[in-house]
Amino acid sequence: MASTSAFAPSIEDSADLPPYELDDRQRETLTVIFRLLDLNSDGFLDVEEFARFGRALTGRRVEPEQAASQLARADADGDGYVSLPEWLAFGRFIARTPDFFAITDGIKAALTRLDEAERPAQMRMPAGGAGTSQHRRG
Repeated sequence: MASTSAFAPSIEDSADLPPYELDDRQRETLTVIFRLLDLNSDGFLDVEEFARFGRALTGRRVEPEQAASQLARADADGDGYVSLPEWLAFGRFIARTPDFFAITDGIKAALTRLDEAERPAQMRMPAGGAGTSQHRRG
């Protein structure tokens, strides 16, 4: 059973549920969220990136230990990272809910707000309006 402070479902949480396949729209939505979370574009989510997921989902800061614990729920191969296939398998738990698109739209909006708030100062628009405000992953 998931703890009350958990933000991610676990394999154990779904032991009694029948198999669930994502439809194309759900798969695309989860892939977009994965790419938004994958700040360094390496194709994997690490603890820091997974903590951003928790923050976007819950609206509060997630401690690294809690993020690591939750990441482990999605990390099927136990390598300490979540790949896109693992993320999609993990996303099947959320996809079962009737509010899937409302939940994922909220996550995407929260990640956009986090990106704006965390953007380095040199990448923000200067007060005078000159310059660009492009966000770069790195």
